[in-house]
Amino acid sequence: MALHFFKSAGGVGPIADDAGQSGANIFDDVTFDGTGGQSRDQGLFVRNSDTTRQHQNILITIDDSDPVLDPAMVRLATTSAGLDGATPGAALTLPNLGAGPSETQMFVRLSIPPSTSVGNFVGLRLVINSIELAV
Repeated sequence: MALHFFKSAGGVGPIADDAGQSGANIFDDVTFDGTGGQSRDQGLFVRNSDTTRQHQNILITIDDSDPVLDPAMVRLATTSAGLDGATPGAALTLPNLGAGPSETQMFVRLSIPPSTSVGNFVGLRLVINSIELAV
């Protein structure tokens, strides 16, 4: 699959462990101080770099392999303002992407509750699924 996560437009700042739909660490470079609780928003870009494929029904889901955090601590939206009303832990559907290079933006909010251990939590990951069509 040619869809990948980036921190900036134009394919800049790839997100760790994105290859082969194995999932991407949302905040691979942030240490959270959960002692008093903390929330962090991150804008991400989903990019199609394959000039021979387009993608429809793009679904972003949360994969949970973290023993401390829970998917309900994550909100996904297509706009920054949409994070406030997003359902915690819910998947996100993105607009279709034509043959590359093309991209769409999404936003993630991770809310760490008070009394959570201090750490860099990489067990909550985003996974991309879509229908891939040849052009």
